[in-house]
Parts: sequence; C-alpha cells; structure tokens
Amino acid sequence: MSAIDDQESNIQVVVAALGKLGFEVLSAIGGAQASQRLSVRRPDLILLDLPGACAQCTMPRQPSCMLQLLYIPEHPSKPT
Repeated sequence: MSAIDDQESNIQVVVAALGKLGFEVLSAIGGAQASQRLSVRRPDLILLDLPGACAQCTMPRQPSCMLQLLYIPEHPSKPT
C-alpha cells in the first residue's frame, strides 16, 4: 500500500502503525514525489491526504490498473 501526505509527520505515523501490522508501505510526501514513486510501483491501496488538484495529478494514468483509493481529508476544525 502507499501513504501520501503533504506532512512528513503524518506519513511517519501511518508507516509505523501499518508496519506493526505487517504491511509494507510505500510513502511519499506531496504529489510530485507520489507521482514519481507510483510510476515505478503500483500499490493495491493508496491512503491519500492531498487537496483535490494534487490528488488528481498523483493517480496513475493506466485505465487497466485496478486500484483502491482511500482519501483521508484533514479534520474540518484544524486551522489552516
């Protein structure tokens, strides 16, 4: 699976938690790094917390690719 976020601390939490459960997690910080990593390796699941435009440019562009995406938005009360 892959975890993509624009904050490294969030990625570290996800990778540590899922790693303890035995999952191999490919991580990326931001859309550009995610696009590069996803072009080399296709995960079965992507955990994503990026704004819509960045999320769109991150997704693989192969229509035959079966991919599960779980979008995890920021909490609405979180200050920006």
